[in-house]
Amino acid sequence: MPNIDILVLAILQGATEFLPVGSSGHLILVPQLYCWGSQAPGTELAALLGALLAVTLCFAGDLIGMLQGFLKVLQGKRDGRVRLIGLLLVAAIPYLVVAFLVERYAGDALRSPMVIGDALVIFGLLLYGADKFGLTVRRVEHMTFGQALTFGVLQCCAVIPGASATGITMTTGRVLGYERPDAVRFAFLLSIPILVVTAVYKGWLVFQSDSTIDLPQAGLAFGLSAITGLLAIAFISYWVRRSGFVPFVVYRVALGVYLLYLFYLAGGPSC
Repeated sequence: MPNIDILVLAILQGATEFLPVGSSGHLILVPQLYCWGSQAPGTELAALLGALLAVTLCFAGDLIGMLQGFLKVLQGKRDGRVRLIGLLLVAAIPYLVVAFLVERYAGDALRSPMVIGDALVIFGLLLYGADKFGLTVRRVEHMTFGQALTFGVLQCCAVIPGASATGITMTTGRVLGYERPDAVRFAFLLSIPILVVTAVYKGWLVFQSDSTIDLPQAGLAFGLSAITGLLAIAFISYWVRRSGFVPFVVYRVALGVYLLYLFYLAGGPSC
């Protein structure tokens, strides 16, 4: 794969992983629209690890706090910080189970550009409605395990490419009355266990395939994904403190409508 392809796909991995626009949908669509070949599994894994590094660095304080709380609990002491670990696990497990089942049994059934176009529009409008009409009364510290399970169940919709895992978490957060920064924060924290499990799974697939990893390409993908991931997290964390999700909704709807036109009416790209 030419380096320009790796550059574009790594940047997409880092940016769209944390913006509510649908990372998997973009990573499926761009090679189809530009008639590129499939990405090498090792390079794909490296880009995923770059995104994981970005969110881990941004939320290192939360992660260290949870670890310290967990160690205190092991010593027989009480620590409220360990509660966040339980909330994240309750929210992450339903999605991981459904994602595994879809990956194993559905294959490429959901990877159609038309499905992605529909998901971009539908879930974009849901994000807009939730943000416009949702109350602003709760913080992450107020979350109950029942609400965490609600996040987890609705997060299962993210197995549809274009729906966006972070977008669905932000939408759910606004529906449940969480302030925008807290909905975004929980979306990013929830992405950490999901990215870890996904990276382990993809790493196992790479190991099983016995494919050769091009280290310069993998390093390039890792670095670009990490940098763009950091920028994306910083941007949306800043943006939602001052405004809403409208720019992301407009982008989603515009791209979704274009895709539906391109593949329904225009016959798709001419590869």
